[in-house]
Amino acid sequence: MKRLTLLAAAALLAAALPAETWIDPKTGIQWNYTLADGKAILGSLARSAKDIRPTNAIPKTFAGALTIPDALDGHPVTAIAPGAFFKCAKLTAVTFPKGVTTISSDAFTNCSSLKTVTLPDGLRTIGPNAFNSCTALSNLTIPDSVTAIGPGAFQGCSSLTTLRLPKGLTTISRVTFAACTALTAVTIPDGVVAIEGGAFADCASLTTVSLPDGLISIGYSAFDGCSELRTLTIPEKVATVAESAFANCADLRKVTFLGAPFVREGAFKGCRDLRILDFRKSASLLVGAFEDCPSLERVTLPPSGLPGLDEGVFPDPEAIDFRVVR
Repeated sequence: MKRLTLLAAAALLAAALPAETWIDPKTGIQWNYTLADGKAILGSLARSAKDIRPTNAIPKTFAGALTIPDALDGHPVTAIAPGAFFKCAKLTAVTFPKGVTTISSDAFTNCSSLKTVTLPDGLRTIGPNAFNSCTALSNLTIPDSVTAIGPGAFQGCSSLTTLRLPKGLTTISRVTFAACTALTAVTIPDGVVAIEGGAFADCASLTTVSLPDGLISIGYSAFDGCSELRTLTIPEKVATVAESAFANCADLRKVTFLGAPFVREGAFKGCRDLRILDFRKSASLLVGAFEDCPSLERVTLPPSGLPGLDEGVFPDPEAIDFRVVR
């Protein structure tokens, strides 16, 4: 459903031609936009015989804070086209009008001075790479109306320290927040059932992750390289912890499994300070799940143990204190 939403938004924008211009009499800013059913989409799509190329909504030389008008020449602003503010390197802040429901792919990619973004209530979709590499962005509140965030939307926002995710979200897409190296804590909303590959990879300052009770899957390298993460609780409904999901979390010391997940090879590879594993129920562990975890010293098992446990799951079983909780 999420991907259909993103594709539908992209198709609508691609069909919206031709481009229009309007100069705001109050600010003197020239806006480029596209009309679709009488509504303005910021930026334009200039179609040639070979391709569709985005045109910036404002001149790339614009410097400072920007408030997007509610309407352009009488047409309500409802969406931001792909690449509409691409590489507006001197843009420092942007405030959206309430009518905007879609921010498309690459809309603000590489806006390297953008520190503040005020997103509107009623926003539904944030497209792939929409704010990718906005390296000055420091805090972010995504309104609860948002139900779809595309892959890489905030990847490389290396100054982002605080993040509030919307309640309506069901999936954290691939590499959405990867390499947000200043992010210290994140609470995943209750409605999220899947965290996709690389979603928070290389968030090197992340110390706390709160996973929701309804979470079902944790994807490939989802938290790979979160080297400051200390403790972790895997919720009861999680069915799969994918390859490298928590690999190279060098300071991770304790993991508690509340359910009976399938933990794939390399899931915790390179967690060199991992000391305690606590299994509350049975689990399926593949060989290599805890490869290169030389500090592992205690494993707590449920009364049923871990049936079908293969040799090689734990790096040095003779050095581990296995305890069965009755």
